[in-house]
Amino acid sequence: MNKPPQLIIPLDEIPTPGLRVGGDLPEEWLAESLLEPYAATSPMSVEIDLKRIGDNILVQGSLELGVSFKCSRTGAPDSQQLSIEMSELFQPVNSNTMNFRDAEISSEELGSDEPFVYEGNRIDLEPFVRESLVLAQDPFPTHSEATEPKEGSAAWSSRGDEIDPRWAQLKDLELS
Repeated sequence: MNKPPQLIIPLDEIPTPGLRVGGDLPEEWLAESLLEPYAATSPMSVEIDLKRIGDNILVQGSLELGVSFKCSRTGAPDSQQLSIEMSELFQPVNSNTMNFRDAEISSEELGSDEPFVYEGNRIDLEPFVRESLVLAQDPFPTHSEATEPKEGSAAWSSRGDEIDPRWAQLKDLELS
């Protein structure tokens, strides 16, 4: 396992050509960000590049980790490798516009998408990494061999000829 990456970066440590941050986050760190069906089977490998664009910081990177889960359709155990690409433009907390060299975009023009911000002379990447991990997880993972449900077929039926044997005695029940 590689050394865990530093996720709080002082801005004065980001040179003009950029800064690469990398390492492995332990399974204990992942436990807070994995959805209920998942368990980490390996540390999460993190590679992040930071580059200054004016007062903004462009953050791009990738996350790789192995997870195990129980199939939501069959209940069979399975595992998979998650590969996550991430990219975000961080801006100073007191800024209401983003300067993209010749064009400025105000925060009102962004609509409901709130940009990630940094405050003071450091940038905290942990919330961004956690959010990227959470959004990449399927809340109902399926086994690689699980069959897709057929179009138009119901998961259950109320037709009389298809009675679940556990409920068969109820058909003889007379209600008054």
